[in-house]
Amino acid sequence: MSCIVTTVGASLFTNYFEKAEESEFIKADYEAIKDSLYKDWEDCENRINNIKNDPDFRRWISHNLNDSCAEIASLLKILRHLESDSEYSKYQKDELNIRLLATDTIPSGLAAELIMGQTILHPVTGKKMPVDFFPKRDVITGLRVDDAKVFQKDGLQNFIHRFSGLYRQYEPLILNVTGGYKGLIPYLTLIGQIREVPVMYKFEESEALITIPQWPVNFDGKLAVEYGDQLQKVTKINEGDKKAFVKKHILDRDGDLTPLGIILKDYAKGIDRKDFLNKNLRGDCAEFRWFEYYVSEYPGRMVRRSVGKGKERIAGKIIQGEADIVVEGDEQVIIAESKSCKHIHDFEDKLLTQINQLLQELKDNEIDLHEYHLCLYSSGAVDTSEYSKHSAVLRVGALVSKYYPECGFVLNLMRNVYELQSFMHKSFSEIQKDIKPITIPAN
Repeated sequence: MSCIVTTVGASLFTNYFEKAEESEFIKADYEAIKDSLYKDWEDCENRINNIKNDPDFRRWISHNLNDSCAEIASLLKILRHLESDSEYSKYQKDELNIRLLATDTIPSGLAAELIMGQTILHPVTGKKMPVDFFPKRDVITGLRVDDAKVFQKDGLQNFIHRFSGLYRQYEPLILNVTGGYKGLIPYLTLIGQIREVPVMYKFEESEALITIPQWPVNFDGKLAVEYGDQLQKVTKINEGDKKAFVKKHILDRDGDLTPLGIILKDYAKGIDRKDFLNKNLRGDCAEFRWFEYYVSEYPGRMVRRSVGKGKERIAGKIIQGEADIVVEGDEQVIIAESKSCKHIHDFEDKLLTQINQLLQELKDNEIDLHEYHLCLYSSGAVDTSEYSKHSAVLRVGALVSKYYPECGFVLNLMRNVYELQSFMHKSFSEIQKDIKPITIPAN
């Protein structure tokens, strides 16, 4: 079941006061509650009911649905976009729900109730869209702009906790950040990147819909594994670790979680540590065995692992990117990148983006590349012919030719990377038997 999570602000009321002649009848009530926190709902109930039950206001909303507020206008725009773009086909197949999340204010909570009460029809299918808002869970305590400390310490943490619950409940998700506090957008964008959730925003004065794409970046999961337990009990972190956390911007100088720390804490709760370590260690171990292979294949040359990051030189030049293995000697440079076969199947575009950036940086630094090697490892006995013709491998070859027309392109396959302990205990000669180099013809 898919879902569009939509943050809610107060544009329903400000639009009404700007565009409707009858707006003066409820304006005094709204002015009295517009700065009130949601906890004061009962004390303001008479004014809230005056606004909710005003017939002119209700009629204006239903007759001007598309223009009444940023939330509904953006939802209708997003629904059209999902139907017209094949990239979002998975949202078309499942039942699509809309979930509203309000800030910790009466106007936001009241707007969410009024929006939920409207009949919102899908602009393409004509189907009535299910819109849900449950105040006890969907009003985010502490999410307010009048107190930055409360916003950072409580509001952001509570929002991330609520979003994580929806993330586990619905698959797939979209984050619609058009309504609500604009100060929340950077954090929502970061959450979207980490969780691989599309983030969408509609410009208020136009029909333009902005989709923030998935960048080829990810969260440093090793931090979550290393510090996950401590982050669940921040008040008990010892002074030594606290200094390290402040240096990494996980805690502020008062010992409270920063926005990064809050996101990291939530991320750490949701990962399987054993599975994470197994996957990441396999990649590190495979890279080490590739290193052994290159030391054996190129005696007398300098072979290094994990080179770059603005610290180490390739052919005398500092590069900001990272090359898994670099072989230098006889005035020749060979770059080898180690990836799992899963990267080829599941993360083709991210892989291509990463390789493109590295090759472009090498070219910009006038580094003469003799050969580029793509080193794939697999847990099973893969069919090597499948990968020599795979679209991702051919696209990598095309990138190499684009930047270095005379450069050789070699595909190396390491098969049978099974359970880590046995894999690392194997002799190099056993590993070498499962490595098959394939020279890919230049384009």
